[in-house]
Amino acid sequence: EDTIEHISTMLGRLKLGMESTIEHYRAYHDVVSTGRVKGIDYVFKYVLLDGEKIYFDNIYDIKIRET
Repeated sequence: EDTIEHISTMLGRLKLGMESTIEHYRAYHDVVSTGRVKGIDYVFKYVLLDGEKIYFDNIYDIKIRET
């Protein structure tokens, strides 16, 4: 439950162009992706990170890189 709250808070802080690292599940593997946020779709529930679509339900952790 704490993890869900943390992810929800971090999703609220994400803005277009931010450099971020997202730990998530993809194709039977845990993956860490780093890049710039190109889009956030709250209707279909995904983040577009340098062209990679990451669904909210598959996210374990989000780190926003300070610039």
